[in-house]
Amino acid sequence: GEAYLLAGRSDDAFNVALRAVERASADKEPGHKASALRLLGATPGGRFVLAGLVVSGLTTMIVEIVFVRILGLVFGVSNYSFTLVLAVFLTGLGLGALFAGLLARQRLPKPSDFAVVQIGVAALTALALAGTPLVPRMVAWVRQWPELTFGEVLVAKTAIATAFLLPLAVVAGLGVPVLI
Repeated sequence: GEAYLLAGRSDDAFNVALRAVERASADKEPGHKASALRLLGATPGGRFVLAGLVVSGLTTMIVEIVFVRILGLVFGVSNYSFTLVLAVFLTGLGLGALFAGLLARQRLPKPSDFAVVQIGVAALTALALAGTPLVPRMVAWVRQWPELTFGEVLVAKTAIATAFLLPLAVVAGLGVPVLI
């Protein structure tokens, strides 16, 4: 009775999950506690949302790891490199989620919006990977100035990493809010 056909609206999937959580917390009988994820997975639209969450998260994690490794080779393997890539990605994901929230106020997201976001992530990943050979040249150009301090070089590396990764991370940040 509670699981129903979602008719392709992601806001209904959220409501189904919310009702399942409320029902599970109100259910006092052992063994009968409903899982929100199980109930969400019982509907066609809910399975789409769950699969989308997995795809979005996995894609973003893989891209982040790849760029930590690539930029680590250029910037040097250090805590600074890892922290820099992580900070740019988290900032981008947050900005993307914020932007998606603003868009959702104008109109309800459609399942096709998620597909557009994932295509955008793929295109921007390909573009960033294609531009990666430019990164060592930019870093070498910055390092040719002997008067730059460590902090100034770090700021330049931050600008380079931001230019390559922030647009990608912002688009990746649109994914989950578009689904929910």
